[in-house]
Amino acid sequence: QIDGGTAVNILSERCSFTWDTRAIDLDHPAIALEALKSLAEEMKADNRHIKSIETEIIADAPGLAPQQDNAAETLVRRLTGANATSVVAFATEAGHFQSAGFDTIVFGPGDIAQAHQPNEFIAISQLQACDAFLAKLIRHLS
Repeated sequence: QIDGGTAVNILSERCSFTWDTRAIDLDHPAIALEALKSLAEEMKADNRHIKSIETEIIADAPGLAPQQDNAAETLVRRLTGANATSVVAFATEAGHFQSAGFDTIVFGPGDIAQAHQPNEFIAISQLQACDAFLAKLIRHLS
């Protein structure tokens, strides 16, 4: 997302560029940030009108890595009867929990196709399935 300037024929006093990376390779975000910093230094050296380029990390959500012998996955599979897992490219706090040493998965109601857009929603059937899962979890833990 780029924001800056007041007109096409006036040199902008400031311009901001907001970007996002969601990497499956856990080292990629650092590599991308270093590449951006290097490019910024080149741009400053090549253009006397650029006074400064600053980078601010607004959020950092580490990726969730596949995990062997994951007790959370085993429990959810047992309670749901699921036989497969999948990988998605969206950010959650799950990587922070995994980094702290917790067995971690992302699981819950909704469909990413309806999320993060105008009029986003979770279908009632998804909420009902979540309620049923939570009831099974409570019975299992009791």
